[in-house]
Amino acid sequence: MTEHDTPFIVEEWMGASPGGHVILKGRRCRHCDVVLWPPVARCEACGSADLAPAELGPDAELHSITTDWTGTFLGYPHLVGQVRFPEGTFVQGFVAAPIDGAPAIGAAVRLVPFPVKVQGTELVTYAFEPAGEQ
Repeated sequence: MTEHDTPFIVEEWMGASPGGHVILKGRRCRHCDVVLWPPVARCEACGSADLAPAELGPDAELHSITTDWTGTFLGYPHLVGQVRFPEGTFVQGFVAAPIDGAPAIGAAVRLVPFPVKVQGTELVTYAFEPAGEQ
């Protein structure tokens, strides 16, 4: 749950962190040290099943960004980006910024709660917000 008692879309994959940010709940391979998200049963790099819980975030670096002009999920045009966490893990998600104010590739971003409606129910997922917005 978020600090506002709105459930995360997938509670097993994300959680709230101090300061109103979001963390992603992944797995770290004990064999090759790769951090994976979303959580998996086996390491995608080496195949090992020896995995430990690992958290990603809230800080990351923007690796790529594009505009979803069709508004596929949100119902309106929005930004989607891919970030790289310090652990080396890449994750894609919404970018919480106006289309005409998109952050530059390489910008520091943070995971933040991002409210969405799914079949009329308000839920929370994550988004990447430019770090300077805080």
